[in-house]
Amino acid sequence: MDGLFRGLSKLIKITPVTNDDIVFRLHRQLTVLILFAFSIIVTARQYIGDPIDCLPKSEISSDLLDTYCWIHTTFSIESAWNKTIGTEVPYPGIDNSRGSDRVHHYYYQWVCFFLFIQALLFYLPRFLWKSFENHRLSSIVMDLHSPILSHDERSRQIKIFINYFIAHLGYNGIFTFQYYFCQILCFANVVGQMWATDWFLNGEFSTYGWRVWFFTDQTDPGLRFDPMVKVFPTMTKCTFYKYGHSGDIEKFDTICILIVNILNQKLYFFLWNWFWFLSIITGIWLAYRLIIVSWPQVRSLVIRGRSKMIKNDDDLKIVLRSISFADWFVLDLIATNVDSMNFKDIIKELALHFKPKRQQLNQKTISTID
Repeated sequence: MDGLFRGLSKLIKITPVTNDDIVFRLHRQLTVLILFAFSIIVTARQYIGDPIDCLPKSEISSDLLDTYCWIHTTFSIESAWNKTIGTEVPYPGIDNSRGSDRVHHYYYQWVCFFLFIQALLFYLPRFLWKSFENHRLSSIVMDLHSPILSHDERSRQIKIFINYFIAHLGYNGIFTFQYYFCQILCFANVVGQMWATDWFLNGEFSTYGWRVWFFTDQTDPGLRFDPMVKVFPTMTKCTFYKYGHSGDIEKFDTICILIVNILNQKLYFFLWNWFWFLSIITGIWLAYRLIIVSWPQVRSLVIRGRSKMIKNDDDLKIVLRSISFADWFVLDLIATNVDSMNFKDIIKELALHFKPKRQQLNQKTISTID
């Protein structure tokens, strides 16, 4: 078990060059880590521990009854959820089985697999982006993320980057589109996962968190039953059939305690809150990205925020006015990873390259007006 969790720590390793942003990392690192960890915990509880205990009969062994009820599912009585405990029913969902309003519980056998598949789907945008990016950023950043470089080496690497950036001006559109596509995919995935989990839990997940929060605010919890118990019942019923001594079919009705659901109640309450938080944050971040696409002034503010070492504002203005949004996107990724002093020199060199072109453009504009 310790070895499995140590393996998960690789998901959050820190690298000197990052090719995405904090919201992207919430999806592909933290959420994937959470889902994999939950899957391992539930798997250990289901297949290594004791997930279910059923009240044994004298003719039937406890192990046989537990195994049968786990494999063939248990059930609750729909009409017994809101009855008075202790007078009408012994426990929410437990009543005589004469009615046809049984609710069978299948999901608990599949929780560990479902969580594992969800983790893979949350990693999918990252997998696609890694395939698109293909270590491009780490190659062009080189060692410029380090503040400790010799003067000659620093100048050499900055010159290499300047030549690369100028040579690729106007050719970064597909690269930028791929990144934005992966971010949109992150948002679509978390919304889709909320819907898929709601389907998996028979429509109970969409309002699960609200009901739990409202229940915890009740001054007297005895006024109503815990909503976690309805979605993840800890006490259910099971019917076992066997041949009697005379050859007739005998029916044994028993009560089972689903120990694993105590864990599922808390895990899915956390996931409900986390998915909502992630979807809201990602939606806001996409709106922020849309603003950056639409307003060049915001791009200027973003770059200034990343490059506080730049004292000459004119150099930055010349660079930003001379490049497209896709070129700015690459420059922003560089600003995120490069040391502030090195980025200041990059802007200075780019301004020296663009300044004559800006002057020629201004002269042509003046001559056209004349």
